[in-house]
Amino acid sequence: MSLAATVLISTHDHGPLLLHSVPSALAQTVTELEVLVVGDGVPDETRELMAGLVAGDERVRFFDNPKGERHGEAHRHAALQEARGEIVCYLSDDDVWLPDHVEELQRLLARADVAHTLSFAIDVGRLHVVRQDLAREFHRQVLLGGESRIHLSITGHTMELYRRLPGGWQPTPPGIYTDLYFWQRLLSLSGTQAASGTRPTVLHFPSDLRLGWSIEERIAEIDRWNEPDLGTSLRQKLLDNVLPDRAALDEALTSRENEVADLSAHVETLKAALAEAESAHDELQRIAASLTWRLRGRLLSVPVVRSAARALARRAAPAAAERPDRDPRPRP
Repeated sequence: MSLAATVLISTHDHGPLLLHSVPSALAQTVTELEVLVVGDGVPDETRELMAGLVAGDERVRFFDNPKGERHGEAHRHAALQEARGEIVCYLSDDDVWLPDHVEELQRLLARADVAHTLSFAIDVGRLHVVRQDLAREFHRQVLLGGESRIHLSITGHTMELYRRLPGGWQPTPPGIYTDLYFWQRLLSLSGTQAASGTRPTVLHFPSDLRLGWSIEERIAEIDRWNEPDLGTSLRQKLLDNVLPDRAALDEALTSRENEVADLSAHVETLKAALAEAESAHDELQRIAASLTWRLRGRLLSVPVVRSAARALARRAAPAAAERPDRDPRPRP
């Protein structure tokens, strides 16, 4: 029996945070889904809490695997061989979905093979919104070129597309993010259509911005964000962060435009100077080609004439040097 969606959550050492991420997946407006939690060398604490989550909802399954290569990508592929969803939605074990996330991805994937909702991250004290539109060739090439502007929890793809990907999830080569490598491979498949949504549906708490935090501190942060009517207030919070950023970008853009205008004016000045120099060069060439100039050259080639010309030049030099010091007014 097929389902509307498969949710895949990969986990290694964030066990207690699963008590927030998994329930957020189960609370979706799209209820016909399954949640596959894929362990990658988890500790006993995670096994115990997952036993409770599995017992509490038959839609949850736990795959207890030993630690795999890199981030256990091969474990993800093995779990997806048993998936029944028409689409696959990914959720990091330390992030939380809003209730309409799967519904929004479902809408986007009705006209695309791979999609994501609005990309933003929660920093301590502010939100960071990333501008990305994978339907545009520029942004697609940015991702294919190695710059990651989307995170795992906002992404999804059709199961049909995944079955076209040779080997599915595979251990990632050194020097590249696991998720980025996966999306590069998907977008490189012939005919892959991508869509980028503009609705905020995921609370993303990047681990690299919380180095040194305890699990208790991270849970407390998630709890602070768990407020009534979060969908509406989140949009306002995003506007409060985006609009000042946009104003700063407009200022920077205007400054760069002025710099470009100044450089363009300087280029025009240099072009005029170059044209003048070329004109002078042409005049010198014309003089050099004249009969008088050629005659001068022949006369100077005669030793006696050349010696006389040098002597006259030496005699004229002191007089020329003294001339600026003399009074230019005529004598009475």
